[in-house]
Amino acid sequence: MKITPSASSEKRLICATLFAFFVSGASSVLMGNLMPFLREIYGVDYSRAGLLLSLPAWGNLVSVFITGFLPSYIGRRKTVLLTAVWMAAAYAIIGFGIGGGALLSAACLTVQGSVQ
Repeated sequence: MKITPSASSEKRLICATLFAFFVSGASSVLMGNLMPFLREIYGVDYSRAGLLLSLPAWGNLVSVFITGFLPSYIGRRKTVLLTAVWMAAAYAIIGFGIGGGALLSAACLTVQGSVQ
């Protein structure tokens, strides 16, 4: 079977999507493992810790709806680039330790929905 250019680009898109879901899952696992240390070092109470752990799931729910419609308006490539930029910005906010509301919004933005 000969691979056409469209089949090749479709395979790359599927691989990129699977990688994005892998990164999203890995971040959830890391947050769960790091939460006891964050609670101890920064004095985060249980309710805030639970909120930090559940916000990526809520962000995932919202992003699936947004990225379901967004490609029809701006295209798949721009949608993938846009979501990659917002994920990078969210991880930068978390990595640099900017606290408060920025941290909570960043936790919500560390997801990327599937691009149809």
